[in-house]
Amino acid sequence: MGRLRPAPDRGGPAQREPVAALLEAALLEQRALEAELRRQNEELARALLSSERLVAVLGHDLRNPLQSILTGAMLLENQADEAARRIAVRVRTSATRMARLVEQMLDYTRIHAGRGLALQLRRLDLTAVCRLVADELSGAEGRAPVMLAARGNCFGRWDPDRMTQLASHLVGNAVAHGASGRPVSVTVDGSRGDVVCLDVRNAGVVPRERLGRIYRPLAADDRPPQGSSGLGLGLYICREIAEAHGGHIDLTSSERDGTRVIVRLPRELPGPPPPLPSGES
Repeated sequence: MGRLRPAPDRGGPAQREPVAALLEAALLEQRALEAELRRQNEELARALLSSERLVAVLGHDLRNPLQSILTGAMLLENQADEAARRIAVRVRTSATRMARLVEQMLDYTRIHAGRGLALQLRRLDLTAVCRLVADELSGAEGRAPVMLAARGNCFGRWDPDRMTQLASHLVGNAVAHGASGRPVSVTVDGSRGDVVCLDVRNAGVVPRERLGRIYRPLAADDRPPQGSSGLGLGLYICREIAEAHGGHIDLTSSERDGTRVIVRLPRELPGPPPPLPSGES
């Protein structure tokens, strides 16, 4: 059998030149597209940074007037007549809600910018924090009662403000979205040596379609639950608070068992806490 010979090159230099020219043109176009993509990405990054800075400055600037409104409302509650006291209560409630929204907005900006949540750790009784929150929420007229139980040693080293924020949102959310007339159960379990658990339950049900994105910050295709006046950031920030302390949060919901949120917090944060940003205390 004869040896196979390679096929002769039927394309001469004149035929190869247009191919090379096409390849060079395609390469130049690809480089131009890559340069344009880099430019657009840099422009988007600058816009996001400017937006985050604007939100942060706006949030900080809103704090002082809100605090003045709160202080004035509390003074009126203690000194004015009954009609004025009712107005003062409404002012204080609205200002408190606004202050909470501002704090959530600032927290989201810090997290989104990659700075995380700064912590100031102190020895703290989680039961005492939950008792204050439960007393505040149970005292509101027409709201479901909050039943608090505790067992074991519920002390740990946590950030007091963040633990109050965590408990206030979880218990407040359970009160606002529970079944009418049914109590909210709050249990602080310190019976384990290394972990303290906060367990919040109500008889309400989270729709199945929301469970998969329950911790996601409110996006364009989401809507707040009926009766909510928030930004949709509460559970997202609660998860960030738990994880900043080395813990985690789980939520389950069903028609039979209602909704249950469990936060597991190590008594001691493994490693140093995140530093406070400059200018904050």
